[in-house]
Amino acid sequence: YGTDTTPGATTEDYRCEINIPTQTTITGIAVLLGPTVAGNATVSLCSRSDVPIAAAKSASTALSVTGGYQRIPFASSYRASPGKYFIAVQFNNTGAHFRTHPFGNFGTEKLTGGTYGTFVTGGHHGTFTADVGPIVSLY
Repeated sequence: YGTDTTPGATTEDYRCEINIPTQTTITGIAVLLGPTVAGNATVSLCSRSDVPIAAAKSASTALSVTGGYQRIPFASSYRASPGKYFIAVQFNNTGAHFRTHPFGNFGTEKLTGGTYGTFVTGGHHGTFTADVGPIVSLY
């Protein structure tokens, strides 16, 4: 289930490294939410150089699933080549709850100083930090 986490501010991006092993078409990102939800979220798939390449269909998607995965669709599907990518998640309410990885062997990061709806570019995802990277999946 991961660690129940709440965003510290609406200016934070939560990042998680993901490896895509084969060329595939991605239509969105599913975020594992916690026992209670509040507000909205937006997601982005970021390139190997941590530049957003696909955004959620809208700047905000109302959180409505408690204790499970909520799917957030991209504005259009994205054909990803094999390799390393990053998933970014933002919340507009500090009462939102989401699940994070308590352990792992991949890069995670929390970037601060952004604006909700506009993702920060260029993190440094070289190391794993417990309870920072969101538990997410592609679909």
